[in-house]
Amino acid sequence: RALRAAEVDRRGAQARAIDDNLSHQLLGAYNAMRSMRERYAAWGPVELQTTAVRRMGALVGAMPGVRAMALVGPDGRVLASNVVSQAGRDVSRTEAFRRARERADAGVVILAPPAEVEPGVRASTLALAIVGPDGAFGGVVTATLDPGYFEVALRSALYAPDMWAAVVHAEGDV
Repeated sequence: RALRAAEVDRRGAQARAIDDNLSHQLLGAYNAMRSMRERYAAWGPVELQTTAVRRMGALVGAMPGVRAMALVGPDGRVLASNVVSQAGRDVSRTEAFRRARERADAGVVILAPPAEVEPGVRASTLALAIVGPDGAFGGVVTATLDPGYFEVALRSALYAPDMWAAVVHAEGDV
């Protein structure tokens, strides 16, 4: 019984450490997205392709848990991204965009289930709605999480060969 209680305590401590780490990364992503959203209204087309792209690149570079950021217009077209090849891409059918548009609540961060973000890479995307002063949906700011970072964070808690750890979306996707 004592051994079992000690193992339960150890696993609980590991889960709390992983939760603290992941929560910190998600809070950083949220703050970066909110910062981009606050500046979005002041940027014209030229600033979107210069200032916004540079800023997103700097933010992604500073956040190891995030692989990409984008500003998406209300029609679902990527207006700017640190991944320059994404500009103009239609993301209107992605879960992140669709859920943010349906909710259109500037105070809610959407965590979409994992989806293929490039061939062979599945990742979750955070979306924060851009809502105009009149309450109209104005697009989204997205942050695509880096599954490699989360794999390393989870592996750091493993101390025996028969252990495994995973992050599972509320809808059941790993």
